[in-house]
Amino acid sequence: MRLREYNSSDLDTIFALDEVCFAPPFRFSERAMRQFAEARNALTVIAEDDATREIAGFCIAHVERARKGLVAYVVTLDVAPEYRRHGLARQMMQSIEQQALDTECDAVRSEERRVGKECRSR
Repeated sequence: MRLREYNSSDLDTIFALDEVCFAPPFRFSERAMRQFAEARNALTVIAEDDATREIAGFCIAHVERARKGLVAYVVTLDVAPEYRRHGLARQMMQSIEQQALDTECDAVRSEERRVGKECRSR
C-alpha cells in the first residue's frame, strides 16, 4: 500500500468511494468533496494499492486556528470495504497526524460514528 497526497485527478474516485462508505444523508456532494480536498488548509492522504493502483481509502483533515493554537480536524476517513480490517485507517491517521505535526498543529481531532459493523454516518 502506498500513501500519498491527494491530487485533483483523484476527485471522481474518492467521491465514488464516499458513496460506498456512507449512507445518502451523510455523503458529501462532489462539489463539497472538491472543496474539502483542495482547500488551502487541507491535509490529505490517499491510500493506493501497489499492485492495482486502485484507491483503497483516503482521509482529509483541515487545519484551523483554535483558542490554544492550531488544530487539525478530520473531515472524513473512508476505506473501501475490501480493504477494511487491515489497519489502513490507522496508517492514514498516522500520516495525517504527521502532517499535522509538520504544520505545527497542537492537536488532531476526529469524530467517529458507527452504525452496525460499518461506518455509515458522520
